[in-house]
Amino acid sequence: MKYYIIGGNGFVGRYLAKELARLNREVVVCDLQPCSHEMIPAECTYRQVDIRSKESLEYLFENQGGGILSL
Repeated sequence: MKYYIIGGNGFVGRYLAKELARLNREVVVCDLQPCSHEMIPAECTYRQVDIRSKESLEYLFENQGGGILSL
């Protein structure tokens, strides 16, 4: 199952991403702030997303196929 973690660049989000990756889940970390890739697990994908933008929301709902976790 694929999980999108909105706000995943923060303290809780990084730990959640790490645990989901450890459980062999596909994880996409989504955050407004740019991320240095050493902050998120290597198994995860990072996407800069502004949930205030219609295009970003369309991307999340069209491509999700799993769970959206908003922190």
